[in-house]
Amino acid sequence: MSTGTLYIVSTPIGNLDDLAPRAKQILESSAYVLCESTDQTRKLTSAARLKKYVGKGSSGTSVMSQAIDDLKSGSDISLVCNAGTPLISDPGLALVEIAVACGIPVRQVPGFNAALSAAVTSGLPTKRLILAGFLPKKSGAQNNSLEKLKNAALALDEPAGIVIYCSKYQVLKTIENIAVVFGEGIKISLAREMTKMFEEHKNGIPAELINWLNENKVRLKGEFTLVIEVKL
Repeated sequence: MSTGTLYIVSTPIGNLDDLAPRAKQILESSAYVLCESTDQTRKLTSAARLKKYVGKGSSGTSVMSQAIDDLKSGSDISLVCNAGTPLISDPGLALVEIAVACGIPVRQVPGFNAALSAAVTSGLPTKRLILAGFLPKKSGAQNNSLEKLKNAALALDEPAGIVIYCSKYQVLKTIENIAVVFGEGIKISLAREMTKMFEEHKNGIPAELINWLNENKVRLKGEFTLVIEVKL
């Protein structure tokens, strides 16, 4: 008997109307959908077939083991994250690693990614991109990570962009730390609420972005993606 297929399905980062027809068909035809949040994913497909999967702890391990057994038995399963492309700063790698090791087909239904969306709308260099994901929360560790990212970008020997994900709780401190590591004149592009009704973009040096965010506290809500310009 042939095995099933594990589908890595990209889902909208904001506007639910962006869900592609093929992605919708795969979600609806899979035996079930592994997701981070059933509340979030039920907006896209039937809640009856959702299984929460976070990939950590005994619960995540149990779900993963069951999924591998079901795939071996011939069932197709979809893996999604709350928004965007699974495994990119989101859970799922452990499941994919085991599936590949077991010879189970793994296929992607391509689509959305906040890092790429922010980069291509930033007006900053995109030929060379470094995706840093979420940085450590403590300033010392965050500055250390930023220093390493700066050196990696400079080693590319041409203009580059560093893409960082940031929560509303960390965005101001992160911009301040970027100024410390890269200099107060570094250019940053900030994107928030991408593809949603109140999507906003702002380019500027750190002080300008901090002032802009503090002008309207509503701007400090949501998830943020920062693109840092690195020039030689």
